[in-house]
Amino acid sequence: MSFTIENELIKISYKDRDGVVRLSGHGKDPIEGQGQLSNGNWVSFLIKRKKGFEGEQKNVEQDNAFINADPVQVLNDMGERWFPNSAYGWLEKPEQKAILFKNVTLWTNENEGVVKNSSLAILDGKIIAVGNNAVKEIKDKYAFEIIDGSGKHLSSGIIDEHSHIALRSVNEGSQSSSAEVRISDAIRPNDINIYRQLAGGVTIAQLLHGSANPIGGQSALIKMRWGSDVEGLLYDNAKPFVKFALGENVKQSNWGDYSRVRFPQTRMGVEAGLLRCFYSG
Repeated sequence: MSFTIENELIKISYKDRDGVVRLSGHGKDPIEGQGQLSNGNWVSFLIKRKKGFEGEQKNVEQDNAFINADPVQVLNDMGERWFPNSAYGWLEKPEQKAILFKNVTLWTNENEGVVKNSSLAILDGKIIAVGNNAVKEIKDKYAFEIIDGSGKHLSSGIIDEHSHIALRSVNEGSQSSSAEVRISDAIRPNDINIYRQLAGGVTIAQLLHGSANPIGGQSALIKMRWGSDVEGLLYDNAKPFVKFALGENVKQSNWGDYSRVRFPQTRMGVEAGLLRCFYSG
């Protein structure tokens, strides 16, 4: 027998010859409620206690201790705060520095191609000069931290156009079009994968929903700012996008027969749904 009490809610379940009996009641003395027998029939019941109910006297002063606590003291008692609250978080957010790379091999991804023994200057998180001559003109204007890149290579950051990292559940399969939902509402800023992406050179990513339906949610473009909250991750003034999906996932061919209940069920249906969206504006 299973017997649980939560405040004045009592739950009882036990097995008889035919199956499980489940009862749920409310009150102190008597306890009244309803339940379902093992044969599926519903019944009402009433329970009388053999001994009078003796509830514990709550210590009101102790219960209010946390409510009235100093929030600063509560944070101090919790220990050091990390940015973000995860492995490899910082005790203090790092400040943007003026950095100058010299003697480095630059991969420009432009017509100049790969430039050896070159220089690059960064200020407030942005590149302000590329090449030895351009850097020479400005290096005395700012207090640069100089990094010797001899024998090393420097390239542009990687942009991941299709990513699902740092997200909670983002596969909306209840209807064929769910363009109203937003990825930005499901971002996890303390996902360790942001740290790992930065370690691999990824600086920006477009976060997209899954492929459960033809028209999913509104995407989110983020910069990999390890230690920031959601608002700090979102790319400023990013253009809005909605993901469209095709293929077998969309028509639920690999979901199993028990769940194939939603339009579309065929490739024709997938195309028709997308076209209907375009024509309706």
